[in-house]
Amino acid sequence: MGSQRLKPIHALLVIVVAIAMLLVWGAKGTVDAFKADEGSQAQTNQTSNTVKYIRQVQISLVDSETAQRGFVITADMDYFEAYYDGVRRYRSAIENLNLVLEGIKTRAQVELIFNIERLSEEKIAEMSRSVDLVRQGRRDEASALIEQGDGKMLMSDIRGNLDALYNLDRGALEEALAESYETQENSFRRLIAMGIGVLLLLSCIIYLFVRAISLDQTLDLLDEVNAERQRSDLLSKELNHRVKNLFAVITSIVRLTGRNEKKTDIAVGKITDRILALSRAHSLTVSEENKDVTDLETLVRTLLTPYETPSRHFKIIGPHLELSQNTLTPLGLLLHELATNALKYGAWSTEKGGSIDVSWDTKADESQEGSIVTLFWNESSNSALQPTDFTETGFGFRMMTMSMRQLDGDIQREWNDGLNLTAQFRKG
Repeated sequence: MGSQRLKPIHALLVIVVAIAMLLVWGAKGTVDAFKADEGSQAQTNQTSNTVKYIRQVQISLVDSETAQRGFVITADMDYFEAYYDGVRRYRSAIENLNLVLEGIKTRAQVELIFNIERLSEEKIAEMSRSVDLVRQGRRDEASALIEQGDGKMLMSDIRGNLDALYNLDRGALEEALAESYETQENSFRRLIAMGIGVLLLLSCIIYLFVRAISLDQTLDLLDEVNAERQRSDLLSKELNHRVKNLFAVITSIVRLTGRNEKKTDIAVGKITDRILALSRAHSLTVSEENKDVTDLETLVRTLLTPYETPSRHFKIIGPHLELSQNTLTPLGLLLHELATNALKYGAWSTEKGGSIDVSWDTKADESQEGSIVTLFWNESSNSALQPTDFTETGFGFRMMTMSMRQLDGDIQREWNDGLNLTAQFRKG
């Protein structure tokens, strides 16, 4: 009888032991999942910081290079200060990058960081040489140094090493996430085997679901890291594109002016005036935060107001018309050329002075999206003299034609006590 009474107890003990083993087995899966998740979270934080400082290294070097080239072209001390600020930010970023990876760098990471620092110092030395040459008044030598292309090759090598370093950290993060996922799946199978009715098992399941949510958040963070890097790359490419366009316009101005003017002082004066006009027009695109357009009246008034006197006056008539950045620069060059001609030959060329009327109207472009803008420039003066280069072969006319060609437009002009010009172009 006693033996028969012990059998249920033995069975219960077996069940309790089995449940205990299942609990231990499930608990071990939970602990493994927790450790794997902690590892992936730590790796995510490290990768996030690493990518942040990689991006800072790249942006600071691009900023330094842009400021260096701007200083070589203009000798403006604002560019000089911006160049050294970029160098300072680079050194801070590379120091932070080493601190983030201190004690955990792999051999490949050590080699890549060594290459990045070596190439960056060579790039800084190359930029410093051109900056020092400009400060010594040897701008031609500085320009020649840039045109050799060594700096461009160094930047390309630096980007390659930065991308390789990013890919190493991203690979480590993806491995950690894969391991965490695998551990999570094994743990779920163990917990299901423990039985739905066990409260502790239910607690573990709830915990694992919470951790799974955390893992999804980790993946979201990885997506944010990738998106931030893509935005950084886009910014770098856009900045590089804009700098190349600016250099192309300035090179064209220098080449065409030098070809048409034999006297150095006159050529330098014209080049300076046209580059300053380009600078004034470009400054309108960045005068306000997050504003990359300006209106036509502001552009005309900005370019004509410096020349206004009691005998030299102008009038502006036209509807409000906002200009995109692509329209602003060539139109600014056209208006500057017209104002210069008015001062040299036209309505503003003598002490008697005269007036300039600037007006415009718009109509819808039926063939495609956008509108057609017609701009009128009419000078009035009894003392204006027709310029010697009024023909279509003159440089001034070619400058205006080149500007309109960028806007898919054309110009018509005639001389009658001053210049009367009509420019028509498409505004997208």
